Amino acid sequence: MHQYIGLDVSLKDTAISIRQEGKRIWRGKLTRTLVVARSQLVSISKQLSNQIRGLMKTFDLIVPKGAGRVFDVNARGLLDGNNGLAAVILPLLEAWRDIRKRAANLDHQLLAASKQSQATKLLKISPPRVLLALGSA
Repeated sequence: MHQYIGLDVSLKDTAISIRQEGKRIWRGKLTRTLVVARSQLVSISKQLSNQIRGLMKTFDLIVPKGAGRVFDVNARGLLDGNNGLAAVILPLLEAWRDIRKRAANLDHQLLAASKQSQATKLLKISPPRVLLALGSA
């Protein structure tokens, strides 16, 4: 008994079809709104951190590698004693932090939605040999 799962991600909603022995046993759609919104926030966060790094580099302040809290601590540490630059960078860091919080909130919403999704439940109980076919074929 083989089960095959197909995902069509080319549409606004992700269509899922599960087949067993050639017959469709389940079909449904997952809304992509949360995923797209989260992706946008993560992208904005990354762009903003790069802008902060670039602005600070202009003043020979190189923010060491690090993401999340490490980036925040490193950037703030370099601003000590530079009040003029801090007045520009700190609001950007606050915006960056707020965007990351909102992305994390969407992460929690996605997790909650996936726990209630019938499709996710079916994926969890599928045998490990399930063929996952991506695309609309």
